[in-house]
Amino acid sequence: MYGNEGNANVILPILLKCLKQEHAGIPVQDHLWIVVYTPISYDVKLILSCTDGLTGKYPVFLFTPIPYPSIQSDPDNTYACLEVAAVELCRALPFEFHRVYSVFGPEILCRTFVTLWSKRTGIQINRVPYYEAKVSYLTLETFVDAMSPLHQLVPGEMRPAERKDLAGVANLCFKFATVCNTLLVYLVSVF
Repeated sequence: MYGNEGNANVILPILLKCLKQEHAGIPVQDHLWIVVYTPISYDVKLILSCTDGLTGKYPVFLFTPIPYPSIQSDPDNTYACLEVAAVELCRALPFEFHRVYSVFGPEILCRTFVTLWSKRTGIQINRVPYYEAKVSYLTLETFVDAMSPLHQLVPGEMRPAERKDLAGVANLCFKFATVCNTLLVYLVSVF
C-alpha cells in the first residue's frame, strides 16, 4: 500500500491505526482484512477491508496494487480475485451483517464485487450509487499557476493557511463536518 498511497488513502490509515493499537496491547475488534495473493510469489492482487470506524460498521473498501488498465485487460483474473474475497467475507461475517451497506474502491472492482456479493447473498443491489467520488491529484506537470475567472470574483487571496488563520480554518472544518454529518444522517434515515 505504501507503493500506491493515493489509491490506498482510505484503508492504509485505518490499518496503521489498528497496528498501533495492537502494538500498544489494545485489542482491535470488528475489523476484517482479506488479502488475495498469488501463493507462489506472494504478489498481492487485492485487499478487502471491512471495518468499524467513523463511517459506520462494515463498509467494504477494495484496494489493488494492479494498474487499472491491467485490471480491464484481464477481467477473468479480476473476477477470480473478487470471487475469493466475496467467499471469504461471507464466511467471516455473521449472517445478519451480510447486507454490506456500501462498497468503495475503483469502479470496475466495486461493480464486479457487488454483483458477486448479490449473487452469493441474495441481497439486491442499489443500481444507482448514492455516492460517487473520484480520486484526483496534482503534479508539477499538471499544475497551472493562473487565477481562474471564478477566483478573481472572490475577494481575498489564494495561499496556504498560516497559524493566524487557525480560527477561520477550524470554523470551515466545523461547517464541513456538520454538512457531512447531516448528509450521513440523511443517508442512514433513507434506509
